[in-house]
Amino acid sequence: MVRSCLALLPALLVALVVAAGSPASASECTYSFAPEDLSWVEEEHGIWYSEYSHKGTPGGKNKGKEVLPVHVHLLKVELADTGLTLRSLRPLGRSQRLEQIVDFFRKGGVDVRAAINGDYFSFIESEKDPLGLHISGGQLLWFPANTTSLVVDETNRVTIDRFRMKASVTTADFSVPLAGVNRKAEKDEVVLYSGFYRDDTLPQQGCDGYRLTRDKLEPMVNGTVKAVVKDRFRVLNAARMEPMELLLVVCGATRKKVTGLDAGKEVSISSTLTGLKPVAVEAISGGPRILRDGNVVSEAGQEGFSVALRFYIPQRHPRSAVGVSKDGKTVIMLVAEGRLKRSSGLTAADAACILKTAGAQDAMLFDGGGSVALMGPKGFYNVPHHKRNRTARDLANTLAVIRRKKK
Repeated sequence: MVRSCLALLPALLVALVVAAGSPASASECTYSFAPEDLSWVEEEHGIWYSEYSHKGTPGGKNKGKEVLPVHVHLLKVELADTGLTLRSLRPLGRSQRLEQIVDFFRKGGVDVRAAINGDYFSFIESEKDPLGLHISGGQLLWFPANTTSLVVDETNRVTIDRFRMKASVTTADFSVPLAGVNRKAEKDEVVLYSGFYRDDTLPQQGCDGYRLTRDKLEPMVNGTVKAVVKDRFRVLNAARMEPMELLLVVCGATRKKVTGLDAGKEVSISSTLTGLKPVAVEAISGGPRILRDGNVVSEAGQEGFSVALRFYIPQRHPRSAVGVSKDGKTVIMLVAEGRLKRSSGLTAADAACILKTAGAQDAMLFDGGGSVALMGPKGFYNVPHHKRNRTARDLANTLAVIRRKKK
């Protein structure tokens, strides 16, 4: 689907137009998917595997009628009464790095049973951050985009939708909006850094920094976290952070509004996802949405994707997507191999159609192309990007299936 190196897309657009012709229909399915085409095999308790393949059919003189070969892998994950949940994992090194999906299986103390590649990211930016909403372990790590997200709440229910984040920092003396997390603050903005996500802050002039301490990692989203000011400093150089620390950066004219933040002062950090009432414990983005209430849709325009991406997204490529059942308790992960002789990839509409056939009510895309990867306890299901040595492209995050520890 969409390669992570988003900056290359304008240059690729002309070649795509020539090779692919007009964009595929937003709701047209190339293949006739039916439930009986999917034969599910239980990999382990709560996790089921199936695959779909089509050898393709020639179009004869009318190449427009040609059906290309495809090979698709699916994992169905049951969250009710199985001890399974989902985690949106970041690389072990926290900031400024990526990891291959196999490395996400090595998280200390986390029993990862399966994983699929996650959100888009930029190859050219110095910071390898995901582009959309990201919550991990209840900690708010990123929220810049209006793209579709998958959210796991405190009841272990999964929701796919576009969410707006509202966040603020409050004391007895003031309340100011929080513009972002773990990124450089713009003029007059207030930004929060988390040691859970980063090793250090970004240096910048004209800003004050406030180091905050807390006793434990409480869920942050759709709730309020209490912290205490440790000290104040000027943010001229990068400041190191410990995993439990928070660091508030206040810039420009907003510094006059933030008063009385002396050592020992209590600070409340509140954040709310509009449209979701329970506490959000995990979230991962991608987009666009491809299945809404059981209907195949194309919402790249509503989600702010560029014109080039809106052309690129519907085309046939290696594909990664995820769907969720109506009750939010069954998650279906999909990857389609592509750019191979046995499989040319899926269109966005085809990914939606097969996820619907597998039982999904709502679905969204993840990063695709060379980033596509689906792993289980026995290794890769799909042929990964670097097929010679059976490794995959480095990723900014991944959606993992976790087996909870028995209490």
